[in-house]
Amino acid sequence: MRFRNFLASICVGLVASPVLGQQLPSYTQSSNYYIAYNPAFTGIKKNINVMLDYRDQWDGFEGAPVTESFMLDSRMLKGKIGVAGSVVSDETGPYKRTAYTFNFAYHIHFSDVELSLGANGSETKTFWDSRLVSVHNSGDPAVDRSVLDYQWTPNASFGALLYNDRFHFGVSVINVMEENAHFFKNDPGHKAKLTTQGNYYFNVGYNYSANPEFIWENNLVAMYTKGSPINIEYNLKLNIKKSLYVGTDIRLGDAIALQAGFRLMDKIQIGYSYDFVTFPLSRFQAGTHEITLIYKSNIQPDNKYHHANDFQHQKYYLF
Repeated sequence: MRFRNFLASICVGLVASPVLGQQLPSYTQSSNYYIAYNPAFTGIKKNINVMLDYRDQWDGFEGAPVTESFMLDSRMLKGKIGVAGSVVSDETGPYKRTAYTFNFAYHIHFSDVELSLGANGSETKTFWDSRLVSVHNSGDPAVDRSVLDYQWTPNASFGALLYNDRFHFGVSVINVMEENAHFFKNDPGHKAKLTTQGNYYFNVGYNYSANPEFIWENNLVAMYTKGSPINIEYNLKLNIKKSLYVGTDIRLGDAIALQAGFRLMDKIQIGYSYDFVTFPLSRFQAGTHEITLIYKSNIQPDNKYHHANDFQHQKYYLF
């Protein structure tokens, strides 16, 4: 069976009946985009933070997942609040999901640690294109290949984060409201519903260095959603002289990835990662590629604006 047929069968199952499981995009370079997993990360870096991310999953297969993300993050009002906006497009064969999200976080600064409480609201357009479905029987009454449909659904997320320059600890719930997209409402023979469940995240990170020119970033993320086993991901990154970084990412039962990148003028970061898939699908694909472009800058002098580099025992200055 061709992979496209296999993939389309999964997508048909998603809209034909309620299905539980991990339904949100994943990122190999997740340490650059924790705001997607916990809105409390909003505004914890510099005043302006812009990111573009392109992820081509399971390269070599027609209809395999492709994710494109844009995020603009800012910290303001003397560092007390963070705001962000993002657009994420996730497409798999005939199924496409585009989420428009606005984040808000309130920061409580102590002498050597900061507590951030975050929330977001989102509006998601879920699109189904039956013309891209491959079926063995063209007359199958379960699939009307002439039908296109989309639905808009709202949602919200909440999170908390305790952090400084040496560690972070956070918990969050993404998609608090059960997101139901009802398709083909005017076609009694093909009515369907796609439900997106809540996702619960736990993340912890620790930075270490015996030499300030070489800083080790350790990050661990665990995610749970109803009907799916707990997903665990560990990310290790070595920052070299504030100019280069190399690292690895391990997702248990899924993939092992390598990543590398460089920084320019402490404002621009370009990164690339490649995933070696470890589950049985590995022999049918050529890996996963992900590219990120990040711009960060302080738009006000440090002595007038309190940002994350203000901890009493400040030791590291990471991008």
